Amino acid sequence: MSNSYPLDSIQSLLSELAITWWEESPGNDIQRGDLVSAFIPHVDQFPFGVKPSGRPIADSHNMGVLDVQAMRVGAPIGRRSNLPVAAMTLHKGEWWSAYRAKIRPCIVIAEPGDEVLKKLRKDMPRNSTAPTLLVAPYYGVDKDGSRAGYNPRFVDAVRHAEFKQFMVDSLPNSGKGPKESILRFDQIQPIGFSNQACEKVGYRLSDGALGIIDDWIQWYLWDDLPSESWILELHSYIKATIS
Repeated sequence: MSNSYPLDSIQSLLSELAITWWEESPGNDIQRGDLVSAFIPHVDQFPFGVKPSGRPIADSHNMGVLDVQAMRVGAPIGRRSNLPVAAMTLHKGEWWSAYRAKIRPCIVIAEPGDEVLKKLRKDMPRNSTAPTLLVAPYYGVDKDGSRAGYNPRFVDAVRHAEFKQFMVDSLPNSGKGPKESILRFDQIQPIGFSNQACEKVGYRLSDGALGIIDDWIQWYLWDDLPSESWILELHSYIKATIS
């Protein structure tokens, strides 16, 4: 599948070599580079905690009244409540956290690791080794009632690869959403490897596009780019034609 990209984008540079950015991804198997829809919490600057403070029905342990409080590393939210709520049990040193969350399109950065054999998980809770996907979420550029959007000048700067933590893209299903989106490498996070946590959209990055994503992640993590990276080609193009 081909999208129409601005001339000053890295996707446009690849299209000159007849390299497509998106391609179809049939079937249910999830692979690295797949576009998925997932329930994504937004990690902000200030954490919030949740503490049960009561029960709406005194003898019901399945429901609780919750207080949301600001947390600090040195003083999370005070003493944990001893009020029993069946679905909110905790171990020593644990707290429930609260995040704003939204169903977002994401790129699968890493598939689940090696399977842990059952005999090695004996006497361990399953969540100690449960498989996860590592994903990078997209944030819509357009401002509307469901999103804050981004300043157009900032979007132009991101499109020109001025920031190693952001990349502008146009999603293959953009007719149903924003015209452009920002892929945020600074929000890469794990999600559950289950159909309750995510679902495939039916598209994936081409091998050429995934190679650029790998370069971008290398740039973000180690402040380094391969000498023949297309990101450097984009920098040269912008300097020669726009700057």
